[in-house]
Amino acid sequence: AMMAPLRGDSRVLGTLLVGDRLGDLRAYDDEDFQLFETFANQAGLSLELIELGVQLKHQAFHDPLTDLPNWAWFRQELDAALSRDGHRPVSVLVFDVDDFKTVNDSLGHSAGDELLVAVADRLRRLLDRPDLAARLGGDEFAVLLEDYDRDGAAQLAESIIEALTGPFLLEGKEVAITASLGIALTG
Repeated sequence: AMMAPLRGDSRVLGTLLVGDRLGDLRAYDDEDFQLFETFANQAGLSLELIELGVQLKHQAFHDPLTDLPNWAWFRQELDAALSRDGHRPVSVLVFDVDDFKTVNDSLGHSAGDELLVAVADRLRRLLDRPDLAARLGGDEFAVLLEDYDRDGAAQLAESIIEALTGPFLLEGKEVAITASLGIALTG
């Protein structure tokens, strides 16, 4: 058998093992080991490039602060939802945190960031798959809903507003916020 590490630039990604020459009775020689090691090095680099590609795609379509999908991903999903069967209703809820600037000005930008992360967490807990929440930028968020009737979208909107009215603990201080929300519906 031959074994070699699958190395990336900064770490070992795994191990490659080859055994049994399928009936060939001769042992592996130095040439076999060199070829195997070259293959293992190339495989390690390929795995690292795949991993890097996945990370870059994630970064391109997600907000770095909240890790919610960003505007580009939301727009792509919205376009896809609108182009599907026209009999399925599509709803978009858009909301922002009222007086967000006041939080940033009075408690600092780190508290503002903390608030945005907490808003995203509360939003995630409210939604079911395949509902999509996104941070559009600043303190603006959106939710894409498919197959919700008017009443279902309105109920979820009320749940979001209610979830955001509970106090947030920011920089050791309890802060209450409000949000403004709008709904757009098809069909």
